[in-house]
Amino acid sequence: MNTDTPNPPSAQKPRHDATWFAAACRHLWPGRHAAGLAAFTGRPKSTCRAWIGGYRRPPAAAINAVLRRLRNHASEGLSIATFLEGVAVAREREPRRLTGWASVRERNGPGSVPRDGRWRGGRR
Repeated sequence: MNTDTPNPPSAQKPRHDATWFAAACRHLWPGRHAAGLAAFTGRPKSTCRAWIGGYRRPPAAAINAVLRRLRNHASEGLSIATFLEGVAVAREREPRRLTGWASVRERNGPGSVPRDGRWRGGRR
């Protein structure tokens, strides 16, 4: 028996560049990467699954379209990240709001006896 026969195409591992293409699709369309790629490129889902799995090579036009979308997505992500950094810094500067058990509220409107709802180790 000859053991030097090559593997059939269905048993071959995906190509290295196909894993990068799959990673880009999973980043752009998490959870629905094949369906998202199919809707984006206008190709059937089965074809896109074959591209992502590395069984077929995507055309250069599809790779360039995904690349443009990825770059656009990255720039949007960076602009959102810089905005959120400012929001986080502003939020850290705010004083802590006392809510629930840590707040002292008036019971029946202004001038009434305040209700101190803080826990004091059980009922005493």
